[in-house]
Amino acid sequence: MLSPENEAAAQMQAASLWQFVHLKTPLFPHSAALEVIQKLSVSPGEDLKQVAKRLRKELASHGVHMQHTAALDAAARIAGHKGWFDAAKKQEQPHRLTAYTVTNANINQSPMAEWDNVRPLMRSICEAWHRDHGTTVFEVKPSRNCLLIAAQTVLADENGPRFHSDTLLSVTPAHPGGDAEWLQGVQPSIEALRRCLEETGKATLDGVAVIQASDSMDDAMHSELVLRQGSHELDLGFELARGDEVECWAQLELALEGDCTKAVIDETDGTWILGNRRFMWDVATIRPKHEYGPQLSTKNLNVEASKRLFRRYQLTTGRTPGALRAKQAAKQLEFLGAPAERYRVDLHRLLRELNLKGLEWDDYCEIAGETVAMDSLLPTGFIIGLIQYLDLPDPSIAFARPPRSELALATDDKLLNVLLPRVSHVRYRIAKDISEDSKTAVKVAIEELSSSIWVRMMGGGNGFVSEKDALPQLVYSDDGRNLLGALADENLVVYVGVLPYLKRIDKMERIENSLPFAFGHSLYLDIDQVGAVV
Repeated sequence: MLSPENEAAAQMQAASLWQFVHLKTPLFPHSAALEVIQKLSVSPGEDLKQVAKRLRKELASHGVHMQHTAALDAAARIAGHKGWFDAAKKQEQPHRLTAYTVTNANINQSPMAEWDNVRPLMRSICEAWHRDHGTTVFEVKPSRNCLLIAAQTVLADENGPRFHSDTLLSVTPAHPGGDAEWLQGVQPSIEALRRCLEETGKATLDGVAVIQASDSMDDAMHSELVLRQGSHELDLGFELARGDEVECWAQLELALEGDCTKAVIDETDGTWILGNRRFMWDVATIRPKHEYGPQLSTKNLNVEASKRLFRRYQLTTGRTPGALRAKQAAKQLEFLGAPAERYRVDLHRLLRELNLKGLEWDDYCEIAGETVAMDSLLPTGFIIGLIQYLDLPDPSIAFARPPRSELALATDDKLLNVLLPRVSHVRYRIAKDISEDSKTAVKVAIEELSSSIWVRMMGGGNGFVSEKDALPQLVYSDDGRNLLGALADENLVVYVGVLPYLKRIDKMERIENSLPFAFGHSLYLDIDQVGAVV
């Protein structure tokens, strides 16, 4: 028995076939056209020439004999085209996208012309996975060069539950261009997948909220939700959670601690009101201002978006009560994601290290078998090779520290709250004219911040700490505020940026023939007196 949606599609195809055949064979009934369509069972994107061959055979069984050219025209109309020439013209369009599906550990590659062609693939692969595995959370993750659809699974082992993500579909631009233009037009397909999963009670599609709230997909890949909790209307509140919707909902459940107070939505600003607590939603977008300097913008989720998010929260918690689990891991954003192709280096330091080995720049290039111009901006692979050759005690010192003009002044803790879950180390500079007592206070504050970063890393969904032992995000919500408070007590301000961070891996711990470094990011703090010249 066909689903209502498939039944409606079959009726439309039958109407198109009947209109085409009825002109030449007036006695051909609509019921016969519907029977032919049901037997044909045309798949989306199926070769129309093959459909035409099968169509001729099915029509012949009803006493309608059709030439091949006419059958091609009829097959095209069934597929929604104006005719065969219209279909052929569209089929000649070069594919913009390449879809990779993962089935039974096999990767299948399919060229696609538009996102409309990808839509049925998104749906079929998620429905099949849900049917076979019972998965209740799927993820959509856009980036500059890839859109991923993944299934989120909670695995149980001797240390407790752990999160695992299975990639089901990866869509890439057929001709990578370095920008997000290829993602234009994907939003309707993502919304169709969300309705298919959520409105039918199957599963939740995580990552949709920022896509719906962003002006473009380029914004979406740099953005995350932020949930704040306050006690009254004028209270701006404190940060409770950040990430995509499922992580924020899970953190909200932890904060509620089973409180079943009925929620009310404030019609003026979209605040969720539960008892005497108010929960407010923002979208934070972080981009690179300069090579190492971040630029943050934050906006409130509007009333309609907040209502939509609350309805989805109710659908999720109503489908499987108590099933929301906090992953703890920070959402991967385009900024501070994978290593860049090039980085700025401290060229004078590197040349000095080469000179200590009796080498000039060209000498090392000959050893490395590469011809690279002596410049402060170098390819990442070349930098890694040079660091390995020089055997620097601290490999991260090869990267240049940015000037203050490229950093962002932290006037509040919002920027730090975005960066802290995504860095693994702290580097800092203190202006020379600051007193020794103030320098001591700064070092103590930074040591406390570094300790909190280390604890967060150990419990951040990376396998070191089980879910049952992990701490909620709320534990770390004051880290940025505490640092700024300690600096303010000394009449100091801080300019913030990020630097590449390479941590040396012990030979016994790394895979054979792998790099001896783990790549991450350092939080860079440039600290000075209030009113100091930039």
